[in-house]
Amino acid sequence: MVESPRDTRSLGGAVFWLIVLGFLLSWIPVVGPAIAGLVGGWLAGGPGRALVAVLVPAAMLGAVIIAAGTLTGQWLPVAFLGFAGLALGLIQLKIFILAAVVGGLVRRVMQ
Repeated sequence: MVESPRDTRSLGGAVFWLIVLGFLLSWIPVVGPAIAGLVGGWLAGGPGRALVAVLVPAAMLGAVIIAAGTLTGQWLPVAFLGFAGLALGLIQLKIFILAAVVGGLVRRVMQ
């Protein structure tokens, strides 16, 4: 009897590796997020799931920034830092999204 290969698609695993690799490779300007996005998209298993896997950590980061400003009562400095972080994050997020969708498409084509 032939066993089928184990399905390795996991949205949680894709989010985890996107966060870990994005953090570890953040010092490499374009290549780091591209590698993290490709791995996350591959692990997600498809372009739609890869897009969700990229947007979940971004939404979580935005929620943490809003919560920090609300809990500390220092809304002006936190808002300034939040907008600065958002601007930098959008630059990186474009690369993450593109690479994740490509990784998901490659995974779908190869199966």
